[in-house]
Amino acid sequence: MTSVARTVEKIVSGQPYLEDAMAKGILNLARVSQEIKPRVEAEMGKKATDAAIIMALHRLAETLQQHGRKERSSVTLSDVELSIRSDICEITVVRAPGMFDKLHGIYALVEHERGDTLNIIHGAYEISIIANKKYKKLIEQKLHGEKILSEMDGLALLSIKIPPKIVEIPGFFATVTRTLAWNGINLYETVSTMTEYSLVLSNRDATRAYSILEETFKKK
Repeated sequence: MTSVARTVEKIVSGQPYLEDAMAKGILNLARVSQEIKPRVEAEMGKKATDAAIIMALHRLAETLQQHGRKERSSVTLSDVELSIRSDICEITVVRAPGMFDKLHGIYALVEHERGDTLNIIHGAYEISIIANKKYKKLIEQKLHGEKILSEMDGLALLSIKIPPKIVEIPGFFATVTRTLAWNGINLYETVSTMTEYSLVLSNRDATRAYSILEETFKKK
């Protein structure tokens, strides 16, 4: 029969923000117990005491907090390099056979040697193009005749240069996105390669997001 501890863990793991708050140690576990008790009992098919649920929450919180400390210490500010590029735009178009020839022309527009930005993300049904706003009109000309789904201006690209070892660290990307989410910062897009993780967000949020992530990776 399923234990109270295992049932509580299952319920908490299905609610990421509850799990994050427990990892931060900012919740009243007695109040959480009251909230989840009906579901715990429904899952188990029998009554569960408040004390048993609180104890399970307390042990789970300790585990999550310990994991969080290990996760934060595994990557520090000395391992990453943060940079911001502002005045970015994003154009999303329907993926069509004729698009690929046009993409070659778009690649040729951008002066990569000057550090200009161009990221092209291929999905099964659409393609997103992220570039400096100064190229927007030229890109639109190249896309003439294609179905444009959306266009966004006023964006910034916050890039995190990361060591290759990141691929072996569970939860690194989740740490970045949930830290920003906890601080009310919305992400429009993420782009990644082996050693670079870039976040597309509003220009107005870029500086604050930079500061938040810098603090997150700072050595303790």
